[in-house]
Formats: sequence, structure tokens, C-alpha cells
Amino acid sequence: MELTKGPGMVLKELATEYDIEPAIFDSGLNVTKVEAKKGHLYSLRLAFKIRKYDAYLVFNGGVQQAAASLIAKVLFKSRIRVYFWDTNLQNPGKNIKSTIKKTIKKLLFLSVDYFLVMHKYTLPYEKIYGISKSKIKYIPFKANVYDSLSRYNPLDHGYILSCGASHRDYGCLIEALKNTVLPLTIVMPDPSLASYHNTFLFDNSDLPSNIRIEYSDFDPFRWNKKIAESKFVVIPINKDSIQPAGISVYLSAMALGKAVVITEGASTIGLIDNERAVLVPPNDPIELRHAIEKLYFDDDLRERLAVSGRDYALSLQGNERLNREIFEFIIKTLSDK
Repeated sequence: MELTKGPGMVLKELATEYDIEPAIFDSGLNVTKVEAKKGHLYSLRLAFKIRKYDAYLVFNGGVQQAAASLIAKVLFKSRIRVYFWDTNLQNPGKNIKSTIKKTIKKLLFLSVDYFLVMHKYTLPYEKIYGISKSKIKYIPFKANVYDSLSRYNPLDHGYILSCGASHRDYGCLIEALKNTVLPLTIVMPDPSLASYHNTFLFDNSDLPSNIRIEYSDFDPFRWNKKIAESKFVVIPINKDSIQPAGISVYLSAMALGKAVVITEGASTIGLIDNERAVLVPPNDPIELRHAIEKLYFDDDLRERLAVSGRDYALSLQGNERLNREIFEFIIKTLSDK
């Protein structure tokens, strides 16, 4: 059997174990520089490359990879099975341009055999993009820090940390804490990358003295060290987000023994409850402030959630378990072909 994939997955060892011949093709997206492959022929060239394989696994795939899959199946008569892992879809706007884009995606996604997702609440994906529930497979995510936990020494340096790029509602968080003395540090990428991931901070020129913003280059060690030395972590998510935004941050924070406050949504429904984190409604700065204040001053609650969250995050293990589950699902569905 032969298998190809997009970047972002560590597959070589498992490929050998399962007697799979892997071929690695660029998926067309560089998340650090926000550069996509250009040119009308990209999907055609990619389709020609993948046409002979049994399976095509794409990390964070989009229109170009779906188009390549459709071309491979229709033009080249390929019997390839297409698997999209971690496809982060947006809640489209209501203007004509957004409607056209949504319609194009719906049509192209017909070429994808399975959407492998890390969240259980997929109703928006089904309703907005017409993805059949039978084509959706839930595979639990993991704490990115799991395989390097020994490098960090969790401490409490007193600051509340909020970090990440995808669909963050930092405006709501700043509104929640602007009239308090609680020390908040927001760590985010530069504004251009943040806006690409639907995180906007329109005016941070007049921040109150208890709130500071740091811009990150996403160096894993510095990122995780910042989490490890925080008091606890807050993840405010935009109310319109339909993807599991914040899940990687809250799992890493939990694995490092930090309590978490997070907005209820796709990243929490069916996955965590108030026994593992403090859940707050979206776009509600008053409720968010109450939740943060309670967690800040209630040592027992903070410790209880830290222990419960850590147990949960560690139970999900790391890259090997995740990649193995993906492999085994692909093997199973190919054998049912």
C-alpha cells in the first residue's frame, strides 16, 4: 500500500511499521509566513502527483488540496481515498463573496472521503459546508508539550496568561479586566499573522497598567515556559468561531498543571466540562471577569482544576498515539474499500 500526506504529521516510523510507502508533498500553506501556493496549475500538478496513491492525508487542507483531490478522481480516474485532518473552517459572512466561497468549498469537499477532526461538536461543519456526519471521524487531540514535559518547571510567577492566535477575543478579555488590578499578560503573534487567524486587536495603545501584550515568534520552549510560569491560563474565543480554537493551548496548559478559563464552544462541547476547566459564555466580559477573579483568589479551586485538567491532558498522550489512531483509521477504511 502507498500513502501520501501533507506536512505537519510525523509519519515515517509508523509508515515503516505498517509497511506503507510514504510520499510527502507540500500542502501549500506556510502558517508562520502566511504564504499560500499561487498559480492556477498548482492543484493540477498536485493531482498528477497523488493520482497513483491509495490514500492522501492532508494536514489543515483547504481549497487547493480539495481541488487536487477532485481533479485526481475525475480527470485521472484515481481511486485514491482522501483524508483531511484538522480542517479549520470559518463561519462565513453573509455577503455575496462569502457565499460564493462557501459554495465552492461545499462542492470541492465532495472529493474528500473523510474529515478527521479533534472536536465533537461538528454541527456547523455539517450545516454550513454540507459535510455528511458519516464522513466525520473524531480523533482526540493531544498536548503539544506532552513529549517535552521534563524540560519545564511549573511555577507561579503571579501573572494570568492568555495566548494564541486563532479566533481569540482579546478585546473582551481586556474589557473584562481593565478596571481590576489583576495582572494579565497576552502573548500573541504579530498583528498580520493574528488577523490571518481571525484574531484582531484594533487598538492596544492605551492599555491599563495591569495588562501587557507580548508578541511571540512561536518558539516552542519560550511559549511553553511562559505557560508553565503563569498562575493560570485564560482563552477567550470569538462567538462566531466554529472550529476548535484554543484546544492546543488549553491541553498544553493542563499538561503543565495550570487551571484554565475558556469560552464555551466547539473546543469544549462534549470534551471538557466545569470539572476540568472554568467555562464561560462567549462575548460576555462580566461573566469572564467573575470567572477570572474567582479562580485568581480561590486557591483550592485553582488546584483542583489543575489536577483534574492535568490528568485529562496526560491521558491523551502525545504524537505517537495521535498519529497511530490516524494511521489505523486510514488502514481500516482502505481495507473496507
